[in-house]
Amino acid sequence: DAGPDRLMLAAGKVRREGYVHHDRVALDGIEVIHDLNVFPWPWADDSWDYIEFSDCIEHMKGDLVQVMDELHRILRPHGYVYIHTAQATVHRPHARPGLHP
Repeated sequence: DAGPDRLMLAAGKVRREGYVHHDRVALDGIEVIHDLNVFPWPWADDSWDYIEFSDCIEHMKGDLVQVMDELHRILRPHGYVYIHTAQATVHRPHARPGLHP
């Protein structure tokens, strides 16, 4: 058994064994180059058991519901998505009006 299929979105310079690494620019060790603001993403339905999406979602320009729909589409049933983000209101104060004077 090869183990779970794992995708690291917006990997930048981070590399982890056992993952397919994605970024929007061609860096060493990046297997998939794609701008996540362009839909649909380049993976088939139900492709991944685990998706890591760290420190990127707050920089997405598009509709975050569409981002979640794409994550759901490419995730296998019973799979997991790990999302880590900085405080989104710092980068996108317009996302939730009234939080900043």
